[in-house]
Amino acid sequence: MENWIEWVGFVAGICTTGCYIPQVLLALKTRSLKDLSIWMIVLLFIGVAAWAVYGALINSSSMVIFNTLTTFLVGIVLWVKISSEYLPQKA
Repeated sequence: MENWIEWVGFVAGICTTGCYIPQVLLALKTRSLKDLSIWMIVLLFIGVAAWAVYGALINSSSMVIFNTLTTFLVGIVLWVKISSEYLPQKA
């Protein structure tokens, strides 16, 4: 890290990515996301994936690392939402 601006990005990434971890753990535990809109999750997934690509294009390691990680976490929530509410359940 060559300058303080990238450090700010790392602090922001730790906070914004870290805040999503409790939701992922709860989703995996309860398998219930009825109060979360699927469209909110889909748009968040696309948005953070796009931020990761943008970070790569401007050569910002903090943006790439944390938005890739957040894309993964949101992907888990999206999968739980789809599998628990939109796919047929096994008997």
